[in-house]
Amino acid sequence: RVAVGGDSAGAYLAAQTALYAALSDGPRPILQVLIYPPSDFTMGQPSIRELGEGLLREQRSIEWFHGHFVPPGVDRKDPRLSPLYRPLDELRGMCPAHVQTAGCDPLRDEGALYADRLREAGVEVEHAHYPGLVHGYLNVAAVAPRAVTPFFDAGSALRRAFKARGR
Repeated sequence: RVAVGGDSAGAYLAAQTALYAALSDGPRPILQVLIYPPSDFTMGQPSIRELGEGLLREQRSIEWFHGHFVPPGVDRKDPRLSPLYRPLDELRGMCPAHVQTAGCDPLRDEGALYADRLREAGVEVEHAHYPGLVHGYLNVAAVAPRAVTPFFDAGSALRRAFKARGR
């Protein structure tokens, strides 16, 4: 058994891996751990505008990352790029998800909306929201005590998933 997970861009890759595993006849992960996941490359969610300046991850840096990932002229709402827009029937059958969002993160809304979308498709979702944290909190857990809880919450989700699957 295997789980997939990551934070930020790593969460995006984990979500896409879980999605394509569900769409194939191959093995599927037992859990996807998505920590402040990007899921909407349109950058149209309110938290992008509300929190896109003055914090650790700013709107202009997100646009810079997107610009290196998405060629000009590509429809950023294409569901193959932005998993938030995937049809529900394609999301059905995905492995359970542990999704974490941060209250002071420009990606907050798209992470929460993706958790809702997965739940709407019938996927088992645990959404943990941490109001006072910023994007990238896992990287500072060693020096920021408030960031330790989400780190251990992700570990607990993994432990439960493996225990439930007899490991």
